Amino acid sequence: MGLADFEEFEHGDLFEYERSIPDYHESVGGYKTSGTMQRLNYEIGGRVQKVYFRKYTLRKARLLHLVGWVKNSSRGTVVGVAEGKRRHINKFRVWLSTKGSPKSHIQRTKFDMEPITKRSFTKFQICY
Repeated sequence: MGLADFEEFEHGDLFEYERSIPDYHESVGGYKTSGTMQRLNYEIGGRVQKVYFRKYTLRKARLLHLVGWVKNSSRGTVVGVAEGKRRHINKFRVWLSTKGSPKSHIQRTKFDMEPITKRSFTKFQICY
């Protein structure tokens, strides 16, 4: 699956996008806390290079016990893969869409999630 297959939305559409995710439950104000494992492929656009975005992404992924990788792309975006429990992947996705590094300015995000039965990586790392 290539980056062209990602679902794309603008930063301002985050709330509506989250509500459209099947695991989002308005009645409890958030996501199910299912232990189902997920893989998240992502691409983040805006001012995300030369602002320590990868370093902060690494830190957040490790805090959420995710495995995978993050790297700068030749298109000026940051791309990566994260694997872990669904609830942690959902938190990570929201963080990627709204926070990033202190000096970043997130304008676009692309995500593709799929269920997995086991992890493909042993740790989360920055790739060059």
